[in-house]
Amino acid sequence: DNINSLLVAGDPTAPAATQLTDLLRPSFADYGLKITHIRRDFTPSPGNPGEGRGEGQPKPEVILNYFQLTSDRLLLDPAAERTARRALAGETIQPALTYLANSMEFVPGDANAAKPHLGIPYSTIAAIDSNRELGPLIGDDGQPIAPLADNEIVLNSWAANDLVAKIGDAIRIRYFEPETTHGDALERFADFKLKTIAPITEPIAGFRRQRPAEFTERPTLANDPDLTPTVEGVTDQDSIDAWDPPFPFDQKRVRPIDDVYWRNHRTTPKAFISLAAGRRLWHSRFGETTSLRIVPRDGMNESTLSQKILDQLRQDREPLGFVFQPVKARGVSAASGTTPFDGLFLGLSFFIIAAALLLVALLFRLGIEQRAAEVGTLLALGLSRKLTVKMFTAEGAVVAALGGLFGTAAGIGYAWLMLAGLRTWWLGAVATPFLQLHITPKSLVIGYASGLATSVAMIVWSLRQTRHVPVRGLLAGQGFSVATIAGRPSAWLQTAIVVQFVLAILLAIAAVFLNGEAQAGAFVGAGAVVLGGLLTWTWSRLRQFVGGAAGSGPRAACGTLFGLALRNAGRNSSRSTMTIGLMGAASFLIVALSAFRLDPSQSGTGGFDLLAESSQPIFDNLETAAGRNNALANKANVLNGGHVFSLRLKPGDDASCNNLYQAQQPRVLGVTAAFTKHFDERTFHRFAWAGSAASDPADKNNPWRLLARADDAANAADEDVPVVLDKNTAMYSLHLYGGVGQRFSIAFEGEKKVGFRVVGLLANSVLQGSLLIDEAAFVQHFPEVGGYRYFLVQSPPGKSAAVAAALEDKLSDQGFDTQSSQKVLIDLLAVQNTYLSTFQSLGALGLLLGTFGLATVQLRNVLERRGELALLRAAGFSRRRLARLVLCEHVLLLFGGLAAGIIAALVAVLPHALTGGASLPARDLVILLGTVLIVGLLSGLAAMRATVTAPLVSALRGD
Repeated sequence: DNINSLLVAGDPTAPAATQLTDLLRPSFADYGLKITHIRRDFTPSPGNPGEGRGEGQPKPEVILNYFQLTSDRLLLDPAAERTARRALAGETIQPALTYLANSMEFVPGDANAAKPHLGIPYSTIAAIDSNRELGPLIGDDGQPIAPLADNEIVLNSWAANDLVAKIGDAIRIRYFEPETTHGDALERFADFKLKTIAPITEPIAGFRRQRPAEFTERPTLANDPDLTPTVEGVTDQDSIDAWDPPFPFDQKRVRPIDDVYWRNHRTTPKAFISLAAGRRLWHSRFGETTSLRIVPRDGMNESTLSQKILDQLRQDREPLGFVFQPVKARGVSAASGTTPFDGLFLGLSFFIIAAALLLVALLFRLGIEQRAAEVGTLLALGLSRKLTVKMFTAEGAVVAALGGLFGTAAGIGYAWLMLAGLRTWWLGAVATPFLQLHITPKSLVIGYASGLATSVAMIVWSLRQTRHVPVRGLLAGQGFSVATIAGRPSAWLQTAIVVQFVLAILLAIAAVFLNGEAQAGAFVGAGAVVLGGLLTWTWSRLRQFVGGAAGSGPRAACGTLFGLALRNAGRNSSRSTMTIGLMGAASFLIVALSAFRLDPSQSGTGGFDLLAESSQPIFDNLETAAGRNNALANKANVLNGGHVFSLRLKPGDDASCNNLYQAQQPRVLGVTAAFTKHFDERTFHRFAWAGSAASDPADKNNPWRLLARADDAANAADEDVPVVLDKNTAMYSLHLYGGVGQRFSIAFEGEKKVGFRVVGLLANSVLQGSLLIDEAAFVQHFPEVGGYRYFLVQSPPGKSAAVAAALEDKLSDQGFDTQSSQKVLIDLLAVQNTYLSTFQSLGALGLLLGTFGLATVQLRNVLERRGELALLRAAGFSRRRLARLVLCEHVLLLFGGLAAGIIAALVAVLPHALTGGASLPARDLVILLGTVLIVGLLSGLAAMRATVTAPLVSALRGD
């Protein structure tokens, strides 16, 4: 029985794939090759019929004697032919290419034609260069006929007699092209000049496949039916009428005389041309030789010849389809994933981490301020500040350690929840329902230790700020709230602010021209620097509101309620700035990520409403009326006014964002000339391009043209195949961060490496996940792939459903399946949008932290200032007016945080928005930020209520 795969299991110490390939010993037949000994003997009739059969009996004469290498694929694989030639380098080898002509006839209007003739139908023609040992064209002097020119032909005597042809006549050969676009049977012709006539002899009677022909006259070397390899359904039939050929066949053209020739001579060629001419006309990607004929010598047989070729195959490591694939190694490599989500999550979590650290510092500072008198007492009793810092650091570290344990457990729960979402309601974004939570002790230790270390660092930084507060102030409970002297920001502070803004602008611009992780880093970096600059500027401005009364500038506003709120915020500018930073980090993440949400567009589908793929190749050209009629019969009219472009397809790994695994051998599509020309003529609904190597205006208008030709003479000799990719496929799936012009290679089956050069990048297209190359390059590198299996359909207006139904009905045998291109694009964009949603959930967590921090700060402010607020009430301020003052302070910090985050996000996103890479969803942002604002205001009600309900007398006493 035949098999097409072997599975080899073993432990990690088992031989590598290359070693297993060396151990494999396929037979000659396994490679589809065959060595046949061709021998034809002729026994002449006795000179005197009355003589007996004794010593005077004529001895057999050897007419044909050679070994022949053929393939069960009709054409010898080029690699197999090269190997055979190397293995038999010392032997006399004669290659031959035999082809079937539809007809042989006189060239119309040729003056040398003896008479009009309809032509000889269905004749084998051998392209071969004769030699002395094998012929087949031998002159009267016993020497091979001089090499034929490319325009010369030799007819055998039967064909010449049938045509009544003579030397010098012009003979036309009609034939089907060996390969055509969409597999259409295209007839071509070539004209030759008759150089000579090769004699053949006739057998006694017609013969069958079961026995050879019997001749009364000595056969010639041209009497050789084995010049034509075996073709099932043709060469094994007893009559031409019984043929079942893989091409259009008209039995009505076959004459009785043609069947007589078939019975007597079988596949013996009726004409001969030079090998060069035959290969020029009939070569294909599958090969250009039907047989290699080998002159025999002593000791040579089928076994020795096949063994030599087998040994050479192993020496040259020519797999010819027999290759062991390291399945597990490739699986492990694929499982590494397409996108480093850990880095993305960590990078985008930077703002949340910063917000969390700010909250840690803020809460710890509030705790220390509440215990300021205790710190002052320890210092007054003689303890050094250094020792005091160590004591409180240890205390804070214990709390942080316990909190870290809780945070680690919460982090595991958050990760589990995210994976649960990706397995259920977000399944369309990953198409992989078997994701499992993977936790290692190493990852837990690293996360816990890093979180604890940063928290302790913030605690130490907060404690070190107490060195600026005198012991007397600490004993009085002032803590960090000692007012800073008002004044203009120092020169270094102003310079730092300007430098931060300039750096942010440069990073935002650089993000447009970078790719992959570098682009993400520049984007996040720009936002972080802008946010840092805004917070620095806010801190410097709040310090100016501290101080005296009347005057001009910031202090002049202190007479109003809003001015009092500004002054109160500035009295502890560090605390207020950290609170604003809490809200700013979270709002930046939400606004910035919202800008990168994608919606399907016509530019993403290229104007095609349907995509289709077939499980079996289709050869009819569905873009032409003839092809549609042949494939769709009575439903062909449904496509009138529409377009169907067929692309060659080499199946492979899906390299789109839907595939979480690393694509090892991506799918390849062969783009036809008709597809490229289509976009030369279109003025709308084109694919959007993220970049191309086009320099010529025509190429810039239609970068698909870059696939079919090189830009200049230097690129014309480039062996790398020009390729177009979707930008997401290039960056995230294949990790090609170099953009247009980058070169890369991929190892396909049989360890065949193909080099590619990126000439264009599509922007968020429905063609995501495939390598798109020119059809000619596709045929060259993947000759084993025939027909067309991928289709882009532009239906007539309003007929998408009817077109899809007709195609799936009439092409059901080929497994034709259509999909809405809009739906496919939505599914592809859903991947990015889903990841954005997961990242935005981090922003929601940050807002939660910010709201909690803001409420805590306001409550602390009220507690610190309860005596001050009570004094204002005693001086005539109503409860309602004091509540408005506290609420105004709360709103000031809330709006400050939201504004800082939104401004930082706009600066980072603006370059992308200008190039069409991002757009702000205004409605969604208004709803989201409005919700945050409402929640933030509600959180301020607690501080306002504490102000209103505080007892006046107790507050005045400081109780």
